[in-house]
Amino acid sequence: MRLRKPCLLAGQVRAVAARKSPLLATSLVALFVLTCSLLLRATPVDTHGQPYTAGVPQPTQQGLSLSPGRVLQEEPEAFRDGQETDQAWGLDPPCSPLEAGASPDLLPPELETEMPEVEDYLRAREGRVGIAAVLPSLGTVYSLRGDQKFQMASVAKIVIMGAVTHRAFQQGRDLTDAESSLLDAMITVSDNDAADALWIAAGGAAGIAGFLEELGVEGIDLDPQGYWGDSQASPEAVAQLLAKVGWDPALDPLTRDTAVELMGRISPEQAWGVTAGIEPELSGSVRVVLKNGWYPQDGGWVVNSAGLVLPADHRERGYSLVVMADGQPTLDYGIETVETVASMVHRRLLR
Repeated sequence: MRLRKPCLLAGQVRAVAARKSPLLATSLVALFVLTCSLLLRATPVDTHGQPYTAGVPQPTQQGLSLSPGRVLQEEPEAFRDGQETDQAWGLDPPCSPLEAGASPDLLPPELETEMPEVEDYLRAREGRVGIAAVLPSLGTVYSLRGDQKFQMASVAKIVIMGAVTHRAFQQGRDLTDAESSLLDAMITVSDNDAADALWIAAGGAAGIAGFLEELGVEGIDLDPQGYWGDSQASPEAVAQLLAKVGWDPALDPLTRDTAVELMGRISPEQAWGVTAGIEPELSGSVRVVLKNGWYPQDGGWVVNSAGLVLPADHRERGYSLVVMADGQPTLDYGIETVETVASMVHRRLLR
């Protein structure tokens, strides 16, 4: 059973308003969807251990200990008191073969040969797990079942965010107050009503697919009916998209800066996943920004974590990491699997 899709009337509101002004269209859609939400109270916000009820329908599909809400112990001086500087986490790409508009080489050394401990661990775990890590400085993707498609759940919100911000950049404007507020809610607390409004404002599946096509990212199948959480993607595709957010100079600065800023402010209870396993001596010099997705299905839990690893001192060591899992017996079990895998990958790539 599909649980919910954006209201068709909202699409009609946007169509009428768009004839007057694109900004008016976005604002009216946001107001319309959020008003419906307040009246119906149909959808809770994603929280750890509390499944959401929007955007994802039927079944389809990871540290050392479960520690939801983990955040890095320390932040560099530039991040204390909420002040970020380019000196700490500049988004200028490292010396990298990831040229403007290009994609990393997707013929990688397979993860099971480079990191056999990951495959050994997963043999004893339930469910299906796909992993991809893109290293832009090497033009390399480490992958284990990384080309298989998984249900995106709230990881789809990364794609929606990119489409909305890139659209604003193409129109030669800043984000509106309504867009900024909705983006903040959609990413930092995983609000589904905000995702519904922004999905519509970005042109739905067709409009967002255009954004991915422009970036040259393949392997993400957006749900044509508007159930964004039911969209399917390979870990490689999501990792590719995030690598472009982190390092590709062809991607506009509004999209890149907004994504890193918002994904760096995930609510603590949702900050599990690829944040796990950063060695204590690196906790003050490595920043992990991320977005997770989770949902219970008849065949087990979908548990996904996707993020960017941003070392402050050696940008050439940065990488994107995506772990997607389905068929997990419980949410806690799935988080443990995701975090154990992430820890193994970090130990190898940050050494």
